[in-house]
Amino acid sequence: MTAETSKSRSEPTGLLFYRNIVALNAERHQSLRIGAANDHRFAAKSHWVPLLAAEFAEACKDYPIGFAKAGNDGWVPVAVLGFEREENLFIDGHGHWTADYVPAFVRRYPFILAESDVDPEPQHVVCVDETCGWLSVEAEGEPLFVGGKPSAYLRETMDFLQDYHQQAKRTARFGQKLADWNLLIETQAAATTSAGQSFGLSGFWIVDETALNRLTIEKLHELHTAGELGWVFLHLASLTNFRKLLVRKNTAAA
Repeated sequence: MTAETSKSRSEPTGLLFYRNIVALNAERHQSLRIGAANDHRFAAKSHWVPLLAAEFAEACKDYPIGFAKAGNDGWVPVAVLGFEREENLFIDGHGHWTADYVPAFVRRYPFILAESDVDPEPQHVVCVDETCGWLSVEAEGEPLFVGGKPSAYLRETMDFLQDYHQQAKRTARFGQKLADWNLLIETQAAATTSAGQSFGLSGFWIVDETALNRLTIEKLHELHTAGELGWVFLHLASLTNFRKLLVRKNTAAA
């Protein structure tokens, strides 16, 4: 955890609300504390956030789940949070997240796992967004370091980040498989508010049910044994949440 910031590469996609990512350093951050994570306004301009496939079972209860093209990094499942760019309909005026389930991408903020190229072999480095308002040497909260070593809070956070990293790799393989098998089609989520305003969310991909139904028994079996067929069905079921999202849109406009 001592890699220089300029030599660490953060995640290639989906940084969204991270602003100033630096590697955690026991000397530089020895007095830093993190307060209560009760204000989510840092994500107020994110109309989607990445999801892990392992989250689908919970996320599908609150959010429409789709897929977005992540440059050269494949396909990323996303929780749709709004119909317009920079619109998050899940944060109220006090900065509280108003859905029962908060995506892991949001919960891990302000921390993130990066890959350092300082050493011959790439290593994972725990980094933090120093612009986060919860971080302060005066904050009442959990210390990040105690006696020059990671605190219990930071060790727990590191475990969470490692698990997130592993799940993200599995999710990337899942998304790429759907694309390779030509199961993803681009669509537009259109909505009209009670006031007559129309909105259309583009750059949004979903599983083509017709193509899914045409899969061979062998490929369906592969999805099933990998635990991925259930994810497909949860994704498709989640699309009905666009109706709930429209309700949120109408409430926000009222």
